[in-house]
Amino acid sequence: MSDIEIIKAFGGASQIARLLKIAPPAIAYWKKKGIPPLRLIQLKSLRPELFNETDTQTVQPTVTITSD
Repeated sequence: MSDIEIIKAFGGASQIARLLKIAPPAIAYWKKKGIPPLRLIQLKSLRPELFNETDTQTVQPTVTITSD
């Protein structure tokens, strides 16, 4: 599912903005640059039924280990 399809499935930019308590222009920016990985995780947790296992978008957490 593409980012634009995800936004439409949630009911549009205004609906997502309300759900995440952010400004609608931020969602418009996602349409150009893509949904940020942490926001995608939030959306998946809010509406898991919209996402399936064959989605091509996967989010891999990154861990940085440093030693002193």
